[in-house]
Amino acid sequence: MRGKAILALAAASCLVLVAAPAESATKAQIGAKCRAAWTGSTTTAAFKSYRAHCIKAATAAVSNATDAGNPTSAAANAKRSRAACGKQYPSHASGAKRKAFNACVKASKNAQKAFAGRPLHATLKGSNEVPSAGNATGTASVRLNQGKHRVCVTLTLANFGSATPSLAHIHKGKAGQNGGIAVDLVTPALINALAAHKPGKACVNGVATALIKDIRQHPGSYYVNIHDSAHPNGAARGQLHK
Repeated sequence: MRGKAILALAAASCLVLVAAPAESATKAQIGAKCRAAWTGSTTTAAFKSYRAHCIKAATAAVSNATDAGNPTSAAANAKRSRAACGKQYPSHASGAKRKAFNACVKASKNAQKAFAGRPLHATLKGSNEVPSAGNATGTASVRLNQGKHRVCVTLTLANFGSATPSLAHIHKGKAGQNGGIAVDLVTPALINALAAHKPGKACVNGVATALIKDIRQHPGSYYVNIHDSAHPNGAARGQLHK
């Protein structure tokens, strides 16, 4: 009986973890990381002050890690943690502030690993277009920041000849089907980078929470599409996947 109870509790814990989107961790979840990193009493005024600052720093670090798409990079996590905690503790050379800063950095690194969203990916090909287009190929990295209502991307495009890249979108539609635009990714910087055969990067703000959730939960129902002057309906596309 005891074994069944333990299994039931473990299953319930797993359900809780799955139900909490990585990039929209709650204040309580972030606070738990801050508390775990603290050494000493958690009933003091010093801890309460630290916890408030730590939550702000760790939340910012998680958001930045989600946008960057590299929450498993120890070096990047450490850099983001020190930057975020440094804003909360501008002066932390010694004493109580040094202790709080160090705990904040540890908590922020752990929060990024636990809660920052992992990027989605797509392999783009002209042959994936409907109907099939030219020989263009490319890649897409898509980062979904639900807490900030933001979608960030890094796109590449090759083998597009003398054509000029013109548009880029995330569409809703399964493989072999054309669908409407879900997220417009066009910025001058992104298009210019693609035209120069360099990775194009952009972040789009104001994306609805419901849409971000749906893309994250059903990535295969969405595709990235890059258009060029020779193929105005799409030069290369690919379905999103984890």
